[in-house]
Amino acid sequence: TTEIYTLSLHDALPIFEEYHLKLAELEEEGVRVNQQQELFEVAVTNWRDLKTCRSELGSLKTVWDFVQLVLDIFTGFRNTLWPAVDCESMMDLTKKLQKEVKTLPRPTHKYDVHIGLTKALLSMSTSLPLVQDLRDEAMRPRHWTQLMQACGKTFVMDEKLQLDTLIRLELDKYQDSVTEIVERARAEIGRASCRERV
Repeated sequence: TTEIYTLSLHDALPIFEEYHLKLAELEEEGVRVNQQQELFEVAVTNWRDLKTCRSELGSLKTVWDFVQLVLDIFTGFRNTLWPAVDCESMMDLTKKLQKEVKTLPRPTHKYDVHIGLTKALLSMSTSLPLVQDLRDEAMRPRHWTQLMQACGKTFVMDEKLQLDTLIRLELDKYQDSVTEIVERARAEIGRASCRERV
């Protein structure tokens, strides 16, 4: 789930630490220079670039902390067994996260991490309603086989199935096929109940 962020969270944190230490050294040097400038009564440098770097580094750390939160939540989603999947609450939480990501510091919106985070949330918000459709009681083994054929992947559809299996199908890329399969399943159930009444 981290490939879309260019770096993984595990790789990003040591880089943050490295740049924090380098920046701290430069800031200390800047303080020493300022003290000497004041001593000799010359113009004091404001080190605007250092302040910008410190601000952007802090903003990026905020985004990566949010990435950790989203990854933890999505891991919980993915590990949920099929009978326990609650698409509605998952969709509500994903929508809340989508709103919150818009409030992250604006300068970070240009970075891959923010773009990747936005895409991950969009993908989940598109996939969950499709998963909700697939939970329709009309779905039969033949319909699941049709879904596997449409997505080009196979899996065992039983109570041990984790939501992760369906998320990995990248359902958002097969939206039309999923909708068509579910509608066909519902139509078949409808026809069968009509025949029973006759």
